Formats: sequence, C-alpha cells, structure tokens
Amino acid sequence: MKAVSIISIIYGALGLMWATVVTVLIRVQEALFQHYPWPPEVSEFIDMPAMLDSVYGVIGNLFPFVFLIALLYIISGILHLSGKPSFKSIAYAAAILNIVWYVVYMVLVQVEIVPVLNTMELFPKNLLSILVILGMILNAVFYCGYPTFLIIFIKKGGKEWDTLDTGYKS
Repeated sequence: MKAVSIISIIYGALGLMWATVVTVLIRVQEALFQHYPWPPEVSEFIDMPAMLDSVYGVIGNLFPFVFLIALLYIISGILHLSGKPSFKSIAYAAAILNIVWYVVYMVLVQVEIVPVLNTMELFPKNLLSILVILGMILNAVFYCGYPTFLIIFIKKGGKEWDTLDTGYKS
C-alpha cells in the first residue's frame, strides 16, 4: 500500500525536523543559561541549574536516536515505494526502536526530571504525578500509534488492500 510508505516518509521527515528544532533550541538555551545568574527568588522554588542539567542530559542522550529512527522510517518508505521487500525489516526496526525510545524517554523523565520538579512547591506532589502520567499516556498515543500500526500492517503480510478493486489481493 503506497499510502503507508508515504506516511512513513512524512513521519520520518517530521521526526527529523522535530529532532533538529529541539536539539538546536536546547543547545541555544544551554549556551544562554549556562552561566546565567538566577535570582534568589527563583532558587527558593527550584534549583534551575539542576533542572536544566537534567533536561539537557535527557535530550542529549535521547535525541540522536530520533535522527536514526526518522532516517529508518524514510528509508523504509522509499524502499516500499520502489517495491523492494527489504522495507519490512527496516520498517520493523524503525517501529520497534520508536517504541523502545519512548519507553526509555518515559523512564528517564520519571527518574531524572520529575524528582527535580517535585522539589518545587508549586504543585502538590500527587497532582504533579497525575499530570506527568496523563501527559505520558497522551504522548504515547502520538509517539507509538503509527509504529504500532506499522508493525500490524507488516505482519498482515499478503492481504494488502487493493484500492482499485473491491477486495483483498490474493
């Protein structure tokens, strides 16, 4: 199905753009705030250097993999459009890496960033935990929805829907 290959290419291109923008913004922000003298009022609520170090660490460790996963999606989409069966293994790799990446991202956010946020007294701890969990569930739909669909689509195998006919190809 050509639509799946086009969606893979678009999904990969969006991933490349997203990772590039986030990486550039984080690097610019890091350069600007690396030696910024935070006012004492801010330090009463949160340890900004520790918070920024946590965010930079998570982003710095995970976002190179976003580039790899996005490239795999683009390559698998191009291979699928050209009719090469090797697209399946690359698409599987991209989808599985995408899901694993999100799980690692969730764990790192829980381990690295949430404890720093819990030191703030802006939110009650239970409310912050609920908001983080809801956000991660919502993000999981967007981050893992297409990879899950892609795995199911590839496993479907020979029953590709023929849009010019009224049924399945045999």
